[in-house]
Amino acid sequence: MALLLDREWDVEGTWYAPQRFLTEKYSTVVRAELWNTTSSAGDWDGYFVQRKGNRYYLIIFWQENIAWTSYFRLHTNGRPIASFKEEPTREMCEIYVENYCNLMSA
Repeated sequence: MALLLDREWDVEGTWYAPQRFLTEKYSTVVRAELWNTTSSAGDWDGYFVQRKGNRYYLIIFWQENIAWTSYFRLHTNGRPIASFKEEPTREMCEIYVENYCNLMSA
């Protein structure tokens, strides 16, 4: 299976539906976490870890509440922000995501 890069889906459900969608629909996604949940509309950011072969890839996602519907539009970044030989811990992922966000906002 190809990495889930530069993708877009409309996912029906609550704020947490896009996160669940990634882990339930794709067996190669071993972890999906939300890290910026400040928007009351559910326009949130997160990351997921996808296994491909013997590597693990850390990929950013974001979701947008599609107004007046029960759907969220789920987007994935165009490239991984890191890759690992072993499954990264949640703490490792958070460090990489924080550094990536700091670089992008600089």
